[in-house]
Order: sequence, then structure tokens, then C-alpha cells
Amino acid sequence: AGALFLLDHRNLQWNEQTWPIQQVSALRWGTYSTKDTNERHRLVAIRVGESELFFDERNFFGGENAADVYSRIVLALEFFIVPSLVAHIVEEIRKGGALQFDELTVTREEVLVHSAVSLRSQPQSIPLRDLQHRTESDAWSISAGEWKRKYLIVETWNAVIMGRVIAALTEEADFSSSHE
Repeated sequence: AGALFLLDHRNLQWNEQTWPIQQVSALRWGTYSTKDTNERHRLVAIRVGESELFFDERNFFGGENAADVYSRIVLALEFFIVPSLVAHIVEEIRKGGALQFDELTVTREEVLVHSAVSLRSQPQSIPLRDLQHRTESDAWSISAGEWKRKYLIVETWNAVIMGRVIAALTEEADFSSSHE
């Protein structure tokens, strides 16, 4: 459609606008289906500065090479944007903040799992050191001891970013406990 998208280690450019990578504050990618069809659609969304950029079949992933273009965009996002975004999230959590992610709240010490099933249920607290997690095809699976839960995630970015945030926080917790 004549759209220009450039991404490198310093900048992101969409058509006539350019932003430094550090201004990316949110990111997601994945596939989704509409209610009227079972057809899967590709989507990339980036919040940068005050703008939100959306790439899909209507403005970017059209034609017979759509799957290849989408794969190259996702690789570039994982290589250039995800590391700085994860570093920013981890820095905020280390300062005492928290990351809210669906039914989860991640802090420096633990993951709180809130149940959407019952309003009376208490959050399940899992210390980061005990948390085990892995990314599956469209899910992020977490467990601790006998407790297991799988989060189905259409937007694969959640699993990628959450896994890296948890790994960074766990490494910090392991490092500080080994030096006590």
C-alpha cells in the first residue's frame, strides 16, 4: 500500500514520522479472528510517544508475501524493541511498581494471580523464586509446586515479554539471595 516502515537499533520510522526506540511504551503482535469468520488476521500494534501504530492486512500485511513480511517485522520487534521495553518494565518494578497483566500482578517479590471466576476468591501469591513458566504456541503456562495455570494468549507478545520480565526479576532475586 506504499507504507514505509523502518526499524533499527536507534529509531522506528512509519511513513514520514521517526521516533527513538526508547519512546516505545507498549507493543503487541499476534493473530486474531473476527466473530463473523474463522480467518486469522495478523496484527502489530506499537505505542510510541503519543502515537499508536497499527499494522494489519488493511495497511501493511496484504498480498501473497504477507506471512513473510509479518515474520520479518516480528523478528525485528523482538530484536530491537523488546529488550529496551523489558528493561524499562523491570526498572519500574524494581522501583516498587507493579505490572498488571490480565489476571496477574507482578512485583519485585511475587506474582499475584487474581481469579476472574469468583469475586470472593483471594489472590494466589507465588514467590518469583518458586515460579516456573514457559511459552507454548499461543499460551503462557505458569506453575509453582502443585499449582498450575495456563493463560491462553492470542497476542504472543504477552508471553515473550512476560517471560523476559520474570527471568530478569528472578535473576535479581537469585543474585541478591546468594550474597546475603
